[in-house]
Parts: sequence; structure tokens; C-alpha cells
Amino acid sequence: MSKQQEVVHRIRRISRGTPFAIRRWARRFGPSVANKAVRALLASGEVVRMQRGVYVRPGVHPVLGNVTPAPEAAVRVAARARGQRLEIGGPEAARRFGLTTQVPMQTTFLTSGRSRIFAVGRRSVRLEHVSDTYLAHAGTPAGAALSALRHVGRDGLTPEVVERVLDRLDAPNRWRLMRSARRLPPTLAHALGAVRDAPRGRSA
Repeated sequence: MSKQQEVVHRIRRISRGTPFAIRRWARRFGPSVANKAVRALLASGEVVRMQRGVYVRPGVHPVLGNVTPAPEAAVRVAARARGQRLEIGGPEAARRFGLTTQVPMQTTFLTSGRSRIFAVGRRSVRLEHVSDTYLAHAGTPAGAALSALRHVGRDGLTPEVVERVLDRLDAPNRWRLMRSARRLPPTLAHALGAVRDAPRGRSA
């Protein structure tokens, strides 16, 4: 079996609907071999490109035909391959924590990489570079909660809003977020501290 055939074989073993980064094989077999293997699979329709360097063996629906995963899955794979941290953006985080009912028009993520906008399938994705402070818990519920609170902004960080977010976290993630409060910017640190130090049963 040639190196190119081995890459094709390994890709075919990946579950349908699971995005993968070609970089993992480029490092092992060389960029030329990996790219030729992917091009062959693209030509046959076995894989589709989700974004630069990220591909997927699409699932097959009896009515819809080929089905690819949500953009979030592809973006996370790409970030992991580049050694970057990633967290859902503020608008979506705020929606998930019940702070708004509006569905964001654009998919946004906070990243340790550079800011940019690109397409994943038919969706536009925006990456927003932020400091490591806001990515301390990236990929965990505590990280999503921090993204939601950051999005709310100074005027929206009331004790009621902070408590609503904290109430949706399990004990370990709530503890994780509260423990890191002292390392956050003053506005966020004060908002979390006010709730932490409030008498039980009422907000300060």
C-alpha cells in the first residue's frame, strides 16, 4: 500500500459526519501525499470541503441526501489542528444562557488566533481575537458563561443577569468561573464578586 493509499484508507475509517483536518496526515506523510489523497476523495465525492484544511465524509439522509455537520464542528477541528483555543461567541453564548431569544445572523467564535471572516459551507463564520483572559476556560460550560457575560457588557452585568448565568452551570463549572474572577477585567470581576459575596437568598 502506498502512502497515498494509506491516507485514503485512514480517511475512509473516519465516521461520517465527523470533520477532520488534513494537517494531521500532512505532518506524518508529507503535504504532497496528504493533498493528493484528499483531492482524489473530493473528485469521487467521498469527502467535501468544509473550510480550508478541514473536510468531512458527509452523512447520507434518505431525503436530504448528503448532510454535513454544523459549522461549529469544523471550526473547532481547525482550531485544534492549529493549536488555538476557541469559544462560542457572545451572541450565541447569551442565547444559550437565556439572556436573549435572538438567533445570531452570523456564527461567531472567540479565538486565540487572528481575527477573520470566512465561509464554512454556505455559512459565514467570524473569528474574534481576544486575550487569554477570556479563553481561560475555553471549551467548557464555564468558558461559554464567560463569553455570555462579556457580551452583556458593563451596563448589563446586573446581579440578576450574573445569577441567571451561574444558575445554568453545574457546581464544578460554577466554582471554576468564580475562582478565576480575580483574574478577569474589573467590571466582570466586580459583577461576579458581588454575587459571590451577597447574602444567601438575595442579591447585593
